[in-house]
Amino acid sequence: MWKLGSLTDGYSVTEQQTYQASMSLASVWENPFNAPYHIIVHALSYIAPDKLMATRLTSITIAWFMIIMFAVLLYRWFGTRTAVIGTLLFGTSSIFLHVARLGTPDSVFMGIVTLVALGVWLRERKAGLAVVLGLLISAALLYTPGMVWLVAAGLFLQWKHIDSAFKKHLGSVTLGSIGFLVIIAPLLYKFYKTPALGKTWLALPQDWNQPLHFLHNLVDVPLAFFYRSQADPELWLGRLPMLSIFSIVMFLLGTYIFCKHYKLARVKFFIVLSLVGSVIIALADGKIPIIVLAPFAYIVVAAGANYLIQLWLQVFPRNPLARTVGIACFSVIVAMTCVYNMRSYFIAWPQASVTQEVFTVPRDANN
Repeated sequence: MWKLGSLTDGYSVTEQQTYQASMSLASVWENPFNAPYHIIVHALSYIAPDKLMATRLTSITIAWFMIIMFAVLLYRWFGTRTAVIGTLLFGTSSIFLHVARLGTPDSVFMGIVTLVALGVWLRERKAGLAVVLGLLISAALLYTPGMVWLVAAGLFLQWKHIDSAFKKHLGSVTLGSIGFLVIIAPLLYKFYKTPALGKTWLALPQDWNQPLHFLHNLVDVPLAFFYRSQADPELWLGRLPMLSIFSIVMFLLGTYIFCKHYKLARVKFFIVLSLVGSVIIALADGKIPIIVLAPFAYIVVAAGANYLIQLWLQVFPRNPLARTVGIACFSVIVAMTCVYNMRSYFIAWPQASVTQEVFTVPRDANN
């Protein structure tokens, strides 16, 4: 929330367009893509300090929910220590702050974390409520162009557990299915009236005759995390990589751990989602933000960080001084990483001239 409306001198044109698409329920009906996001913007516009602020309030509301789901997921998989480290690193990362505090529907792409968390809940507890919530949230996410591929990948990977839960919780399945159909009905109606919208919804390229361009985009996905990202002053500072040096080292350690335990279902889940996400990002040619992969990258980072701490504690199992010094040094490094990312977003990015050229829409432009 800090300086949410004043960090930049104004709003971007994209944020203005997002608000204009949310000005009335009639406009949301005419363009159903990202409808859940636009409906929240419309509701918050009645209480926001200025109309365009409603877009940013919507994004941070979604982002807060997603970071909680991220923490819960880490806790269920790796325990308290990893959940704390991973949530701190991801929650203060520049990529998360940029997307979470920008008034565009990009924050919705983090919703895949919620589906993964619900999948883990369903796998462990066979809870009927997980089925209902999963269906309702899936229906809402399907309004986001391109998200259908990730939802389908998750459904494919969890099909055995979903099928088992469906047989045991017929009432929950029925309730969730009715809710799913009610939520998705307006989108299906629009597809019926305008079939051409299907191509946009699938985030497919306009031209399939450029395979080299697709390969270039595909290579750019890992490069954005480890070497250099695409220039986009609205969302990023320069062409810095998404991960800091510390996070890259921890990612490599985490990858090592995942390779050691390659038979685990979560490892296969990560591989499939990463591959599907990368291909869709490359095909969409900028229409799908890389934030869709960022939570999974930081889960690997958190796993690597936890592994490093475990190594230290194994070397000094009974020496309290060495254990304390090691944990203290590691905590300082994590803190420095968090501060570096926050300074990049809160100080360096808004002062960049290219950033100031993007955020030129006055705060009262749509009041």
